[in-house]
Amino acid sequence: MPLNDGNVMVASGGLFAPTIRYHNGVFYIVCTNCYPESNNWRTDNFLIHTRDIWSDVWSDAIPFEFYGIYPSLYFDDDNRAYIQGSWMMNRMREPSCTVKQFEIDVNTGQPLSETREILGAFPDGDAEGPHIYKKDGWYYLLVAQGRTFAHHMLSIARSKDIWGPYEQCPHNPVLTADGTNEYVQNIGHGEIFQDVNGEWWAAVIGVRGDQESAPMGRETFLTTVEWPQDEWPTIEQPQMSFSTPRTVQMGFAAAQLLKNVRQLKPHIDDVYLHKPLQRPYKKASSITLTPTTSSLSAASAPLALLARRQRSITTIATATVLLDNEATHSNAIGGLTIYKDPLRHASISVCLSTRLIHVHFVDASKDYEYTASYPEPVSRSSTAVDLRIIAAEERYALEFRDPERDRRWNQVDVVDTRMLSARDFTGTVMGIFALTDGNATPSVSPRDGCDSGSDVTDQKVTFRDFEVRR
Repeated sequence: MPLNDGNVMVASGGLFAPTIRYHNGVFYIVCTNCYPESNNWRTDNFLIHTRDIWSDVWSDAIPFEFYGIYPSLYFDDDNRAYIQGSWMMNRMREPSCTVKQFEIDVNTGQPLSETREILGAFPDGDAEGPHIYKKDGWYYLLVAQGRTFAHHMLSIARSKDIWGPYEQCPHNPVLTADGTNEYVQNIGHGEIFQDVNGEWWAAVIGVRGDQESAPMGRETFLTTVEWPQDEWPTIEQPQMSFSTPRTVQMGFAAAQLLKNVRQLKPHIDDVYLHKPLQRPYKKASSITLTPTTSSLSAASAPLALLARRQRSITTIATATVLLDNEATHSNAIGGLTIYKDPLRHASISVCLSTRLIHVHFVDASKDYEYTASYPEPVSRSSTAVDLRIIAAEERYALEFRDPERDRRWNQVDVVDTRMLSARDFTGTVMGIFALTDGNATPSVSPRDGCDSGSDVTDQKVTFRDFEVRR
């Protein structure tokens, strides 16, 4: 998607900004699945619901017609429900969105009114991520404006009628880091909410640090809100840490929340590409993956990858690949990757047949690809090899060691964090993967010293002690 500032936004499809609401004992999520189609974007909007958010049992998706993204759901005092969203004028240029609204039957997805514009597009940008709140007899409409990046901001308007007209806050934007030296930048999309004591807070999206070196992409920040009666809210600039005299009472609801969190099923933070891996694949502390011929650059093909989000600039991902001394003819490859998307990723891996260690860097957005090998293979007598990726502010270090012969880590190469940073939405994941060096084009090619002629129909790669930690 071309931007007005001359940059191009890449890897910007998928599920966009879900909104969660609770009403009359039911939890609702509304969301958009957005993907390119012809010369524009297809937007499939839907809602799901459950009475027990901890049960992992949800309704089937209920589609509803809305040519846009970022739907929000508002239940009024009379139980009537309304969808507000960013109506797309043309996703391939800016400004592309204006805010429109319609009444909906949440059980069927059918519209109960016409779809009407309630807020126009921001000059030279979009009106996105709308949310409505009712306070002191006013309907407040919170929107993100000014594009997603340096000029991103939150603005608010209000009306006595849910259909408007909406009066702009005289102090807009109510939150932005544009033109400041704040560490947290690109602040925009957000929600305002109340705690059990009636105090107001905001959860907003932003990017920390150097915008050219931010592989984790947009993150969520918590900040305080002051909202006096009949007045406009004031939102504090997010910080990496802050103190507040506010206290949150640990009542029954909060205690039950903590209990439910502790009872979440193990590995709930696992993420996959394209679709979840077939289970069972885990046994005790080991994970067995069936290699695929698809590479990490595959946009939609099945891929054996299990990953977890990088949640800190300083992060260490580790995994042990088990080596089978009988697998001398295996063309299976097991590795550890720092992965942004199919266009940008880096990995360190071991070929089971040659026991050579490889690194592979890809930035297809800049037509860059690099492969290198460590000169010495892992010893034939070793039954495992440890892989490690160390994340720092400016680079990722890719390392390995033979735990049975030498406890020292060997650094094979480093990759600049800027290679995994771009003007897009989501951040990096760190994960284990398995692929085959067969007839398809894999992440590591035959020239890197892995036997490409073997039959791999029953090959497996087993990992032990996969961990991503700060």
